[in-house]
Amino acid sequence: MPAPQPRWNWARLEKITKIILGGLKYAIFGEGGVKKTAQEFKKEFLGEIPIDPQVGKLGDEGTPIVEKLSDHQISKIYIEFAKKIKSLYF
Repeated sequence: MPAPQPRWNWARLEKITKIILGGLKYAIFGEGGVKKTAQEFKKEFLGEIPIDPQVGKLGDEGTPIVEKLSDHQISKIYIEFAKKIKSLYF
């Protein structure tokens, strides 16, 4: 019997593409690779999540940034991703 196929045909998300330092964004690994791949495979591109030191700090404390700092720029990005994923797959 063949293995069951995944239920979802996943969209694509680019993470760790930029770091934010002092309010400025720096592209440290290049950018646009996931978006290009999503287009090639006709998948939804959800967006990017920049690197932010607050995410790591709060993660080390065991608290998601969305829970602790709901108005933070990164929290808003995560919430928008969740809304997009929900609208696409549920």
